[in-house]
Formats: sequence, C-alpha cells, structure tokens
Amino acid sequence: MNHNHTEIFELHHHALAAWCRYRRKCPAAPALLTIDHHTDNVTALHHWANGNEHRRKERLAAFDFRNDDVVETAIRDLRHDEQLDLAIECGVISSGAILAHAKSEESAQPGISSGIEVATARDWPPLLTLLNDDDLFRSFADSVLEDAYLAPLLAEIGFIPEENPGFILDLDFDAFLTRRALKPVHRDTLARLLRAAGLITISLERDWQRILRLDRDFTAEEQLDAWEKLTGEITSRG
Repeated sequence: MNHNHTEIFELHHHALAAWCRYRRKCPAAPALLTIDHHTDNVTALHHWANGNEHRRKERLAAFDFRNDDVVETAIRDLRHDEQLDLAIECGVISSGAILAHAKSEESAQPGISSGIEVATARDWPPLLTLLNDDDLFRSFADSVLEDAYLAPLLAEIGFIPEENPGFILDLDFDAFLTRRALKPVHRDTLARLLRAAGLITISLERDWQRILRLDRDFTAEEQLDAWEKLTGEITSRG
C-alpha cells in the first residue's frame, strides 16, 4: 500500500499550492480525481476577470507553477473553486475529474469549464430534493465511499487508478456529511485509489459543512480522525 503524502487546507482552492509543489517533483503532469459535494468546474479566474476574456487569458499565460509567489497571488484571486480549471489550463495536472453529489445546473453556461469531467450517481434523486429531506439524503450520503458508489462513477469517466500511478486524490470534506460515510463496509475501490495516489489533498470547508452536514455535531476534527482511522485500517491490510 502506498503511504501517501497528505496536505490539509481550510478552503478548497488553497489546495492548488500543494498541487503545484507536487507537480514540480513529477516528470509529467499527474491526473487529479476529486470527491466533492459540489461540481467545482468554474473556469479559472472567471470572477476576477469580470467578463474580460482577454485579460483572463493573459493572466493564465503568465501563471508559473514553479513560482510560489505567482501561485499564492493566483490563489488570492480564485473564487468558487476555480482551481481545478486553472490546474488543467496551466499544466499542473493532465486531467481533472469530479465525483460529486450532483452536477451543476449551470454546466452549459458561460464561466463553466468544459475540460473537467463530472460524474454523479444516476440513482440519486435531484440535489434540491435531497437538501430538503434529511432522512432521504442520509440514505445516500452514507454510501459515498462504498464500492457501490465509487466503482460505477470511476467506470463512467474511465478512470482506472492503476493506470494513473501517482495521481492526486483530492477530497473536499463537504462530501462526507455523516459519520457513517467515513465507515465504508465495502471499500476495495477506495483501497485501489489510495494505493495508486501519490498525493492526497483534503479541504475542510467548515462553512459548507455547517450548512450541509446531516450529523450536525460532526466536526472537521472528528472527520479527520475518522479518515485517518479508515485509511490506517486499509493501509495495514496491504
């Protein structure tokens, strides 16, 4: 089992810093797979550019993942999880895919990246329905690390962990809304992801967690403890 390097951030777009540091060590850009509640597929610097596409393209052309100052400046100007599109556009990652609770209803609108693959479980009800029915949502939210959830989504986007050694496994903890979610029973798919990943980034996103979580007292600290226990159990089994 690969003993992955893990970096933890409060806000999701700050994970870009870890992706850039990791990219400098890789001979080629790695793939990235995100597990998230949201789709996070807004085009890079869309909000900063305020409709000026020429200005946005110039800023992207000047981005250098080898320069910490440039990376930190870009992070300050990112909004609404634009980091994934920036990472693709600027050669930090070779491809990006998101396993999300629901696809954005804005996927065909300006400002939404067409270069990011998004997969959601076909048997889940519409997200708005789930957000208004905690009991129904819990029955689905409990399963987000189970084989029955992960394996079909990976198949849909054609992501095979063993064919992407050293990929970045990116976790937004607002995907894990119940304690049960971090206690999967059938976890072979998760084990395959952990075995192949070279870097794990975790975003706590406490504000979104307070809005979304179904176990209301499930803190970010408890989530981290549960994740460490889960991955420790998987790692110890080889």
